[in-house]
Amino acid sequence: MPCCTYIGANGDVDTAVTVINFKNGCTAVVDNSRQTGYGMECRVEIMGTEGNLVTGNEVENTLTICKDNGLKQDGLACDFFARFKNSFPVILGTFFDSIRNNTPTVTTGRDGLETMLDTAAELGIETLEITTGGYSSAPHLDLDKLLSSADARREYLHAIESCGLKLETLNCNGNQLSPDETGARDAETVEKHVCDLNRSHESAPYLATPAYERSWTYCALGYGHDVFWWKRFIMALTQMGYDGAMSLEIEDVVMPSVVALSKSVDLLKEAIPRAYNRNFPEELLRVNGLGFDIN
Repeated sequence: MPCCTYIGANGDVDTAVTVINFKNGCTAVVDNSRQTGYGMECRVEIMGTEGNLVTGNEVENTLTICKDNGLKQDGLACDFFARFKNSFPVILGTFFDSIRNNTPTVTTGRDGLETMLDTAAELGIETLEITTGGYSSAPHLDLDKLLSSADARREYLHAIESCGLKLETLNCNGNQLSPDETGARDAETVEKHVCDLNRSHESAPYLATPAYERSWTYCALGYGHDVFWWKRFIMALTQMGYDGAMSLEIEDVVMPSVVALSKSVDLLKEAIPRAYNRNFPEELLRVNGLGFDIN
């Protein structure tokens, strides 16, 4: 029975159980409730084939009074902030140390690699172009780590391939000729691994100019040229013998990136001469008459 009826009346839930199945075969069960009558309960139990790990609830003190009518001890912390009050100074201290010492923070955007891969697979993307630096902060790739460790490279490729994806290329785009520290930084990155430098420098005035005042702007596929134009473009590539990947650079300024990406992928699926989600026999997918075979 709901403990907070007003929450349900507003389209939300007060108690929930979530079951998560991980790729490595592990299963997690998460119990959440907005209300407990005895304080902030937060426990974790990990069960394995050779034992288990348990973190219990913290109390203000460990004093227990034993009498003939039962036991008495302090209750749990009253809320989230009281429960984790010792964690906040540690987190802030680590963050300030990173600023003072110019060192990476413990948690970075690279922690979102799996989310990015899952999203790409869900959208039907097959190959990836991942940035290594320059204009991009390279949130999904640790350059120095990959350059120095063969094991790290194998693990990185395994993470991509386990989602049914393929690493097509690495992209390093920046402006190493800029006469400031940005140029020196980009030059160092490019010298480490020149992969794909395909953009010129975008000046600050361009980025500061409202989209409606620009002579041109980035947009999702279909919002500049329509699908018919892209069909002709792709057919021209096909007739010239190209059968490789197509790289999408999403910088649409009028819609969220994931929406622009989704719309662009949908348009390309319609434009590319392939039958997606249909398992035709291989012999029916060969094209003759161009002087070469296309699968």
